[in-house]
Amino acid sequence: MSTRTLIVGGGIAGLAAAWALARAGARGVELHEQDTQLAMHASSRNAAILRTPMPDPVLEAAALEGAQLLRTPPRDLGADSFVDTNGVVLLGDPLHTPWLQRVVARPQTQALRADRLQALHPLVRSVAPTIQQSATSVEQAWLVPDEGSIRLGALLTALRSALEHYGVRVHTRSTITHLEPGRGAYDAQRRFYPADRLVVATGAWAQPLAASAGSTLRFQPTRRHLLIAEAGRALDARWPVVWAEQAPFYARVVTRGLLLSSCDEVAVDAQHAPVDPRVLSTIVERAHARLHVPAHLAVRHAWSCLRTHGPNERFVVGPDPLVPDLWFLAGLGGHGITCALPTALMLAEWMTRGTSTHPLAAAFGPQR
Repeated sequence: MSTRTLIVGGGIAGLAAAWALARAGARGVELHEQDTQLAMHASSRNAAILRTPMPDPVLEAAALEGAQLLRTPPRDLGADSFVDTNGVVLLGDPLHTPWLQRVVARPQTQALRADRLQALHPLVRSVAPTIQQSATSVEQAWLVPDEGSIRLGALLTALRSALEHYGVRVHTRSTITHLEPGRGAYDAQRRFYPADRLVVATGAWAQPLAASAGSTLRFQPTRRHLLIAEAGRALDARWPVVWAEQAPFYARVVTRGLLLSSCDEVAVDAQHAPVDPRVLSTIVERAHARLHVPAHLAVRHAWSCLRTHGPNERFVVGPDPLVPDLWFLAGLGGHGITCALPTALMLAEWMTRGTSTHPLAAAFGPQR
């Protein structure tokens, strides 16, 4: 296939889209990124946790497929797994939470007694004293042993190397502002880049680009806070990720300390998403409820990252229903690191074969 394809966005979605198209035989693939380096925004500022249980079973199916690709990567991305399977501990009540019911039913999921939980992760409280429970709801602990942490740096490096191998042209400092499907795209300096087909993979910036091409699709950026805190003791990278369903919270051991979040999500302007000190206070409060940490938790670094959603908070993968030659790999909603590879392969099938036989294609199709 010789059609020239221009992909806008150099985060995980754009990198994966370029990789999938190139390996499917596309020629003349170009990738444009507005920053000086690739994957500088949401792709490098997230928690890099591999956790496949999700409230939406469709997203969960995509995450399970993505997890398998991360554990056993395609040969052109190298032989090593991108996953450290230190496990994920889920805290919640499966009788009242459908997605927990699904993961508890998996053969590999293990119920944890208090002593086993303490042995796996000494910081975790067996019972969170400030988390209220009703008479009909009892929190339990479960281990998903084959999940854990994603080796994000290795994944991004492998994708960049694959693009070089396939001859994909990568443009940084290239801020694409206007799309003309079937013709090409303009950057902020009004330079024109000819292309037959355009792919929007810009995350939080998908909405204005889609609109510039005449698309009516809607995307909403949201903000999530994360912080790194000192634990007051030595940490072990082999401890599992902890994810609590009630009063949402997660914790992951990283090089500089404990990576913590309260899973907040509020709509924001992609250009202005400052840190909210009130949310940081909530994270610290939930850390005290869930973990044995110092009373005065020392926060070393805090930031907010962007998570962008498509219609009904599902991914948008495929051709625009009204605008010819306009394609999307967008709205991955914070699941891009886990799901970029399978959704990019789905997009490449759409673009090279004119359709996709993937069982999730209709659920993610822009025409839905």
